[in-house]
Amino acid sequence: MRYAEQASAERIVIAMCKSSVSQGRVNMSVKEENVFPVLNLPTGICEQVLVNLIVNAVNAADKDQAYVAIVIKQGLTWADHLTFIVKDNGKGMDEATRARIFDPFFTLKPRGEGTGLGLYISKMLANKLGGDITCDSTLGEGSVFTVTLPKGVIGINSSEGA
Repeated sequence: MRYAEQASAERIVIAMCKSSVSQGRVNMSVKEENVFPVLNLPTGICEQVLVNLIVNAVNAADKDQAYVAIVIKQGLTWADHLTFIVKDNGKGMDEATRARIFDPFFTLKPRGEGTGLGLYISKMLANKLGGDITCDSTLGEGSVFTVTLPKGVIGINSSEGA
């Protein structure tokens, strides 16, 4: 998607997550860093991955002043990648939990309230595009999920303007 379409896609993702955010009384912010004007992203896939990560972050909110921060940034050169970061100050996870979060059907929700497929599907979609999702988490402090997509996926080349 082009830059204008990217901005529209960001609004779509935020709108999709807005009910989750408002129900959980969570502050959400979006910040763009080093994003060049010409990007061609696989819109549906990126939206699905971001929605899954944001909804999980909102569900992890367990304190006053809860927040979800989304950072979208591209590397400093055309050869670099695009990164989406979803950070929260929620429950966080211990190492044993974090080691299983991308397993299919793994969930911390009570029976009947979740399938445990959101992070698994998100990871598979990112991998399908040649990218990856990683997680850093500290119990009681929150989590940071980082989605990295390679240059080929974002459809830019050196002949397109900066």
